[in-house]
Order: sequence, then structure tokens, then C-alpha cells
Amino acid sequence: MSRHSGRARKGTARSKSKPQPQGAATPSPQQSHTNILHRLPVVRALFRGGEWSRADTLTAIGIPVAIAAIITPILVPNSQSGPSGPNLKVEEVEIAQASSIDASVQIPGETAPQSEKDTGSAIDITLRNSGNAPALIVNAVFSFARATQLDSCPGGAGAAESSAEYDVKVPTAKPVAANHPLVLRRDMRFIVDANSIDRFRISVGPDRYSSASWPWIYQFNLSLVQDDGQNLNLGPMSILGYSQTSAGSQSWDPLRGLTQTQLVLAQQVPCVTRDAAELSQAIAKPGLHSPEFQTMYNEAKQLTANAPSCSQIPIAQNPNGCPAPSGTSTFFSDPRGVTICGDTLEVVSSYNCNTVEDIMKEYEEAKASRVVSMTFTSGLLVLPMRCLPAGRAEVCRSTDTQDLVVGFIP
Repeated sequence: MSRHSGRARKGTARSKSKPQPQGAATPSPQQSHTNILHRLPVVRALFRGGEWSRADTLTAIGIPVAIAAIITPILVPNSQSGPSGPNLKVEEVEIAQASSIDASVQIPGETAPQSEKDTGSAIDITLRNSGNAPALIVNAVFSFARATQLDSCPGGAGAAESSAEYDVKVPTAKPVAANHPLVLRRDMRFIVDANSIDRFRISVGPDRYSSASWPWIYQFNLSLVQDDGQNLNLGPMSILGYSQTSAGSQSWDPLRGLTQTQLVLAQQVPCVTRDAAELSQAIAKPGLHSPEFQTMYNEAKQLTANAPSCSQIPIAQNPNGCPAPSGTSTFFSDPRGVTICGDTLEVVSSYNCNTVEDIMKEYEEAKASRVVSMTFTSGLLVLPMRCLPAGRAEVCRSTDTQDLVVGFIP
């Protein structure tokens, strides 16, 4: 094919350089039109009685191809000019804190509520419209699979009640679980201009909140609805539902600053362990998780992992000891209850752990002197004691009306 093209180009060049004969007449307009018609393959064939030459056939095939090449760009839109109408896509989604949310706080003992500014969680959404027309978001649909409040472990009383103006208020009185889903819609009119990027936030939180209450676990799927009915699915998300007033001194995070020792002494390890399990179950789900969610999960996990028993905490940090479960103990029992002061020290619950330490020291001195009975003295308190073996331990009881009982392993 390339060779045929080369000969045609050379022949054309020679015909252009051929000199015109002297005295040749210039053709008239009528003759020019006739010459043009004679170049058309159909006309040439008619002048030859309908016989087509090979050149006529090739020319006839080329004419419609050339016409199609001219007409096609006119009839077919240019795909590079972009889709007609809006073309909305999700550019980025993250979960962040939203501050300055209008709130109303009712403080116990006061008749009128106070106006405040709250902080809560919000979904930050960035959208890209690559179409040539504006896109309009008319609705945000939250499909909740779970809304569970964490146990209020340390707890509190007489706390203030607040109500913040979240974009999406999750009812606290209605149970939400996999078999009882909840769908909440947020009507909106958000426009993303053609060939542009824009962003907005939607805050989410409980309809009522107490400063003594612990946060909620919210698990939901979020989708945006356009005015033409198309949906943008933003996927599953897990966040904490909480509220923190700007004037409040209490953090949204009730685990902040706690130690394992404090948790053990407050007898709240089982409670926080339950919360840690709830957080762990939710964080294992796919999708986005809020920073607050991740923070509280990490704290609960650290506080409950390998937590010491109450008896393992030194008396210097735990002078009041820990109550024995169901009033039972290793060395003795008493209807008033038993306080555990360590792995080897116990005292009846009406006395503290410093008492049993002092008695154990006096016992060691009395034993060295081979004294069976002894008198325990502490300040103005003078108690006659009698000690008897109880297995590997010694149990010492006061012989007067003070009813002091201690048990220890010498």
C-alpha cells in the first residue's frame, strides 16, 4: 500500500511541471463545469456507456468515506468534553470534632436552662463534581445498626442535663440493634458547582446527655441522596456519641487520667472490662472509626489488661483494703465482712489495713518472747489479743468488747 502511494505522488509532481502548449485557449466556465463532471466516476461511466474503470471504482469508494469523516465529528459529541450534567464523586471522608454547637444545659437546682456551646463528633465530607452542571445533595441518610451506651463505671450523681443542636440527633430512649435498626434522615440543600470541589460537615450526637453519663457507641452506614435520585454511599462508620460543654470541667473521656490502681480500688475493673469488650467488638467492624473511639478503646484496653487484684496493691496506696467477695476470706470469716489488705493480710471490715500491720509486728515481737497473749496498743486504743493458728496463718482476736479480728501469715 505504501508503494502505490509513492508512485501516485511522483506522477502528480510531474503533471504539475508539464509546460502548457503555446497559444492554448483558456477554458470557458461551461467547459470547466463539464470537466469537473467528467471527473466524477458515475459521469465518466455514463459517457463510456456504463463501463467502470478501476480508477472510477476507487474514487467512488473514497467519496462516502471522505463525507463520513467530515460529518462524524459534527454528529458525535467529543467524549473529552466531559459528561453532560453533574458527575458527583466522594473525594474524602473523615470523622472529626465539631465545636461551638448550640446547646441548652439544665443545672440541678436552677429553674431556667443555660445556653452553652458543646463539642461533639461530626462527619467531614469532601465531594468532587467533574460534570458540566451543578450537583445538588438533598438528603443524608444514616442507617444505624447499633446505638449502645457504655456503662457509667465510676458514675456520678446530680449531674447536669444538656441538649445540643446536632445536625442528627440520635434518640436515647429508643433501643437500636441489628434486629431493631434505626434510619435517620437529614434534609439539606448542598450544591457542588460544576467542575469543582466542596465540603461540608454533619454533626451527630444524643438528643439528651448527662455529664455523669458515659458516651454512646454509634455504628451506621451513611449515604447522600442527590436531587435526581442517585445515591452516594460513604460506607460504614463507628463513632462515639458524646457531648462536652465549653464551660464544663469534665472531659468527654471518663477514662482519661485513670490508673489501674484507682480502678481496682474503686472496684470498677469488671465494669470497664465490659466497656472494653463493647468497644473492641465495634472497632473490629470495617469502616471509619472516630479518633475519640480509638482513644477510648486504647485506654480501656490498657486499664483492664493484666490489672492487679486488690490484694496486690500495697497498703500505703490502699489503707482501706478491699472487701472480700461475699464476706468470705482465706483466714477467717465474720458476719460483719472481711477486708483484704494483701495476699497475706486480712482484717475484720470495721478496721483498716494499718491496724493489721501493727498487730502483725507486735505478734512477731511476742512470738520471739514466747508470749501466747499480747496487748495491742495504738494511740488511745489498748486491746488484749489472743492468737491461734489457722493452718499456715495466725488469727488474732481481741478478748474484750472491741471485736477486732485479724488474720495473717507470719
